[in-house]
Amino acid sequence: MEHRYLLGGFYSLIYFLEGILITYFTGFNIIYLRTFDLSFTTIGLISSIALIPLVIKVFIGLFSDSINPFGLGYRKPLIIVGLLLEGSIICLVPFLSPVKTPVLFTAVLFLVPLGMATFDTATDGYALDRTPKDKRGFVQGIMVGGRAVGMVLAAASIGYVTEYYGWQPVFFGIGAITLVPIAYYFFVPPEVPRKEEVSFSFSAFKSFATLPVFFFMLIGFLYPLVIYNVEGIANPFLKEGLGISMLNVGFVTALFGIGTGVGAAFGGAFIDKVGHRTSLVIALVISTATILPIAAAHNLNTAYALLFFFGMAFGYYETVYFALSMDFSNPRIAATMFAVFMAIGNLGIAVGQPLAGMLVDNVGFRWTFIILALVNLAVLPMIPAIFRKVKTAT
Repeated sequence: MEHRYLLGGFYSLIYFLEGILITYFTGFNIIYLRTFDLSFTTIGLISSIALIPLVIKVFIGLFSDSINPFGLGYRKPLIIVGLLLEGSIICLVPFLSPVKTPVLFTAVLFLVPLGMATFDTATDGYALDRTPKDKRGFVQGIMVGGRAVGMVLAAASIGYVTEYYGWQPVFFGIGAITLVPIAYYFFVPPEVPRKEEVSFSFSAFKSFATLPVFFFMLIGFLYPLVIYNVEGIANPFLKEGLGISMLNVGFVTALFGIGTGVGAAFGGAFIDKVGHRTSLVIALVISTATILPIAAAHNLNTAYALLFFFGMAFGYYETVYFALSMDFSNPRIAATMFAVFMAIGNLGIAVGQPLAGMLVDNVGFRWTFIILALVNLAVLPMIPAIFRKVKTAT
């Protein structure tokens, strides 16, 4: 793969930043909003609205596939626009209140993920354009691994910073970190010129009209609904259910991130060897097996071990799904199709957040973990259907 290390560095930085943002929104945003004495149901609603950009990112992908603004490229201009939007807007969050200015607060939370969705979708398209099929597991391992490192840093530092200095430095720090990929952006190789056989075509949307793709998207909806919302309620469970301090919550979340990195590194090399179907079955089994014991956690030491192993399952599942998404993406609409697969997953997260919040309010944390683990098993009968051989639309 040409420019392997330069591109690897860029992908890891982009996903490193994304890991920080995802850790905040899925792991700490709930705790931050609880400082305003909001109910879990209200928090779930606000969080769902804030994550809408991650669901509608398909339109960003469509723009990236079909429009070359001012002849500057299909992917790179959107990458820099997204980075600038996210990095600037997140610095406004600590100056607003979801109680005093709920609409403005929610709007700002909406714009931060919009920036992230923009640079993420364009980077995915850029990677799809440049990555050979036999290197997709490798590239996804770098991406998920970079995100895991961001999650570790965010988990450890956010817990520490909020314990001793409050929340404002957290938002300013994320804005400052965004400057790093912005600077690196100017050293990234230019986009690969498009050949006629992979140029944008509306006829390529026929690729969606197959049963394997349908079931793949259904799996893509269910698996993040489960694993992201297990992660999302794990921190408040540790803090409110087990009485663990914010500092230790950060350490546990950091271990989760380390586990995610291990799972991604292992998955990136493993899935190309054992096959994607076997990899998906393994991902389903180990994710379910690591969620159920969390419901029985009663102390900090147990939480350390359980969240680490769940992190490994999380990272492995993510790598498998992303590599499969690259396989299913038609080159003519690569960014659009990949964005659809990611948007389906983000829809699962968005739908799952209010559901998880209502479950916690009504049946408690422990039963919520059990219910989510059972939902995860619904994926199993769909796996044979997605590996039926179909002809790719052109």
